[in-house]
Amino acid sequence: MKIVRKETFARLRLKNTDYKFASLLLLTLFLLSFFLSGIPPSTTEQKTQEHDYNQNYNQNFKTNHNLSSKQSDPYIVINSDDELNASFPSRIISGFNIDTSYSRPCIYIGNCSYPFVIENCVIERGNSSGIEINNCSNAILRYNQFSSCAMNSISVFLSNNISIYENVFVNLSNTVFYTTDILVRYSINCSISTNDISNTNYGIVLFQSVYCTVENNHITNASAAMWNDRSNNTLIIENNINCSDRGILVVASNCTRLSYNYIANSYNFTFNSPIVCDHSTNFTIDNNTILQSENGIGVFYTLYDTFNALIENNYLESSSNIPFDEFDYGIVVSPLFANYATCIIKNCTSSGFENGFIIRYVKNGGIFNCDASDCPYNGLLIADSYDFTISNNNIYNSKNGTQIYHSKNITYEYNYVSDSSSAFYGSELNNSIIRNNDFYNSSSSTLILNLSYNTSILNNTLNSAGANFTNCLDCKFINNTIYDSKYLFNAEFSRYINISNNNFQAFETLEPTSENCKISNEIKIHSCEHSSLYSNIIENAHVVSSYSNSTKIISNQINALSEFAILLDSSRSNTISDNSMNRGIFLEGNAIYHFNEHDISTSNLIYASPIRYFKNQTSLTNFPSHSAQIILANCSSSYLDSIDFSNVARALSIYFSYSISVSNCNFYDCNAGIYLFKSDNTIIDSNSHFDGYCGISVNFGTAQVRNNFILNSTLGIVINNCLYSTFSNNTMNNSSIFFDPSSTLECWLSCDISQTNTVNSKTVYLIRNQTSGSPPNNAGEILIANSTNLKIDGYNITNTTVAIQCAFSSYLEFTNNSISYANFYAIYLASCNNSLIKNNIIKYSNKGIFLLYCRYNTITENIVYSCTRYALEFSNGSTTNYIYLNNFISNNNVSSTYNSNKSQAFQLTTLNTWINILNQKGNFWSDLRQPDSDSNGIIDIRYNIDTKDSQPSYDPYPLARPYGNAMLPISNIISITPNPATFGENITFVGSGIQQFGTIIAYYWADEFANLLSTNASFTTSDLSPGIHIIQLMVQDDFDLWSAPASAFLTVNPSSENMPPTASISYITPSPAISGQIISFSGSGSDPDGSIIAYNWSSNISGFLSNSPYFTTSS
Repeated sequence: MKIVRKETFARLRLKNTDYKFASLLLLTLFLLSFFLSGIPPSTTEQKTQEHDYNQNYNQNFKTNHNLSSKQSDPYIVINSDDELNASFPSRIISGFNIDTSYSRPCIYIGNCSYPFVIENCVIERGNSSGIEINNCSNAILRYNQFSSCAMNSISVFLSNNISIYENVFVNLSNTVFYTTDILVRYSINCSISTNDISNTNYGIVLFQSVYCTVENNHITNASAAMWNDRSNNTLIIENNINCSDRGILVVASNCTRLSYNYIANSYNFTFNSPIVCDHSTNFTIDNNTILQSENGIGVFYTLYDTFNALIENNYLESSSNIPFDEFDYGIVVSPLFANYATCIIKNCTSSGFENGFIIRYVKNGGIFNCDASDCPYNGLLIADSYDFTISNNNIYNSKNGTQIYHSKNITYEYNYVSDSSSAFYGSELNNSIIRNNDFYNSSSSTLILNLSYNTSILNNTLNSAGANFTNCLDCKFINNTIYDSKYLFNAEFSRYINISNNNFQAFETLEPTSENCKISNEIKIHSCEHSSLYSNIIENAHVVSSYSNSTKIISNQINALSEFAILLDSSRSNTISDNSMNRGIFLEGNAIYHFNEHDISTSNLIYASPIRYFKNQTSLTNFPSHSAQIILANCSSSYLDSIDFSNVARALSIYFSYSISVSNCNFYDCNAGIYLFKSDNTIIDSNSHFDGYCGISVNFGTAQVRNNFILNSTLGIVINNCLYSTFSNNTMNNSSIFFDPSSTLECWLSCDISQTNTVNSKTVYLIRNQTSGSPPNNAGEILIANSTNLKIDGYNITNTTVAIQCAFSSYLEFTNNSISYANFYAIYLASCNNSLIKNNIIKYSNKGIFLLYCRYNTITENIVYSCTRYALEFSNGSTTNYIYLNNFISNNNVSSTYNSNKSQAFQLTTLNTWINILNQKGNFWSDLRQPDSDSNGIIDIRYNIDTKDSQPSYDPYPLARPYGNAMLPISNIISITPNPATFGENITFVGSGIQQFGTIIAYYWADEFANLLSTNASFTTSDLSPGIHIIQLMVQDDFDLWSAPASAFLTVNPSSENMPPTASISYITPSPAISGQIISFSGSGSDPDGSIIAYNWSSNISGFLSNSPYFTTSS
């Protein structure tokens, strides 16, 4: 009788990463049902079968006990020592060849206490067992061969001291699910060794047996190679298992040891493993090798209160050819059902599995000195565990180094994790310590802590990426070193976070400008309460406290790259004291309490000078002259005069204040000299700003800005949504006025920008509400708002913040302008439509042409050369613009070799057109000049445009050569000496070429007859004949363009001594000739210092013949 349970399982994959371990429950339930369905028949069934065998076979044995190997369909049944001695006095059963189709054992030995041997038998096609041993002792089964047995090849029942070795099991039928080659049940001290088993369902099964040894067996192509079921004190050692769905299964067993086994190519079922221990305890798995398998070692749920396992010195390696699943593993220990296990894993290697190690519901154990590598998901995955130690492990080249969920009292120390996306992730990790670890080359984040309590991160080294705390309470980040990182530390939605005595070393890659300060390296505390930042060294980075209250930033050393060292953004009641920094403190927010509730001490120093913070005061006048930075918050009726500031951003910050006057102050190399925010009736008068990023910034509020001098500031005066402010008599050199992109039309129209403002001694023109016309020719900067049909043509503007800025306008023409050295933008359009930008030359600027919320504009035939950043940029809302026949040369630091991931232009979306619709021509890009296989002037591949759109962005028909005459090089004949010259005298020619957008690579000198004279820039010759010559020079640039010829006259006079001419006969034909035949004569002459004026032909026989250079005669 056989029982088969049929079950249907549905597999669930959870979306929530933090609770993915719930899927392991399905894994275990699957294994449980699968194992139960495969457990051999029950004890009652076995006893019923044994009784049937005895009754059916006894009589047959009595009549056939003299069997020979030649008899057909033989079988052997022995039920006692007496029968054994009677049939086989030597107690050796040997040499039988049994081929039977009967449903009974081929050889049955029962109830024998005497030793016996079964050897050298061949058993084929048995419909039941091949050899069955029942209630026997001290037997040996060896050198036998089995094939095609329907059930068990060897079955041992209620026996002891049975040795089964060096048998061969081949070509077995696998149509019966329970087919087993060697089955040992209810037996003691059995040994199974050096057997060769192939093509079977179950290789070796031990069932409710004790003190058995399974060693040195070779098993291939089995559904389950070995199964130790409810069998204790089993030793499974040095077996070789290949191409089996399941390798070694240990179920409900105690004190089992699996050692030095080799298992390979086990990967047919996702939830099966080469080694599985289930419902078992006090076992050891050591020194095994598992190769080319989907999973490695699985230890699953237990019904025991005490669960102990030792897993050590195992080597596990998966195959890249295996179809991976998210929960595939090298080693998994997952008792489940909160029956906590005690498990130690040490000195193991797990390579190439989706997860190197998975641990769940484990206590009082650890993972020591293990290696996990090349894991697409996790090197180590820990969940629902406590009092667990992870120490001295190497984890590398895995997506996630270590992930720990819902655990407590975890010690994670002295581990090395490298080349991962995220090195360490802990969620609901409480009362734990992460210390003395080395984390290297994390591409995304190094250390993440989420929803955790009282966990400490101590003495770790983090490289390439920093740490992140989210929703944590009372966690610590102390004495860590972070270097060469993309970001340093971030705490969000947390309370009582302590960040102390760390060494933060960020990349030194960013310049201190207002644009990139938003993306530079930082330590950020966001939406936190009562967090502290104490005694840290912070290099090439800044500190941000945003939407956080009661933050303490104390005794830090900060060397920032961005504009500020500390930013308090929309935060309240922060304490800032005893910090030493190279830049200042920024305050940002929307409400007054974001500015006037902080405690900022004068013990904060910038280059040894104090920061002074004044809040809620009035009538301040005696400001100390020795101040690195002055901050006013909610102050009024105060006067600052004759104070010098240097090398600090927002040197003077005025927030939510009224009637503040600032005059006669000097600002040297300050990244923002004067910064006003939501302050009214402010007067900024007669101040000087030298070499900073921004001179004066007026944000919201009202101000009078007058009589100031600004030199070499990237941004001279910034206007940001301030209303009814006046700007007059300001002198700006190498800088100018810039309206912030967020400025409204009301701001543009209400502010008064007088023509008394100058840029490089030229006038600043603000044109508003105009429907036609042009600004005067002496414009140093052109600002346009709410206008139409203006023509901006032929202006030469250089060394400004922005040359031309236009907003809320349409139908404008920007043509034939030359713009260079614009610090911010050359041409800036915001909310401008239906305009033309044509034939402009822009060079050596930060950005070329910038469009924000602009549509239906045409940009054509411009040259944009050598801009630091993009030549052309379309930002938010800029669509349906047309760009064609432009020349974009060496912008955004592109190389001469095309790189499809780095472009000279950018568009936020792909809704602009980069060709002329009529002739299907795009633009010339200096970094893409070939291939043009059909020589039609169009590159064969498209030019990629940088974009953030999900769709590709490109110029489909880029030009192979520059467009337009403005791109042609210019040739110049510098000198021809001497001129005039005398025939035979050396004459030296010197020329040059100019290509302002490229390089001259070739020269071509020629005379008036197009005869080549030289291909060098300069040369000397004496070969020119007397006379007046027209000398021409052309040059070629690196775009393969030739210049128009440059010409010069050269006079070569004859020499003072007349040289005789030279005569030459070209031909006489025919020669010889017959008398009376017509003969043709041809000749020429040359004169080195003159010309030929006469010819004379004569014969020594006939005398004079002719005075022409050529003639015919027959006489």
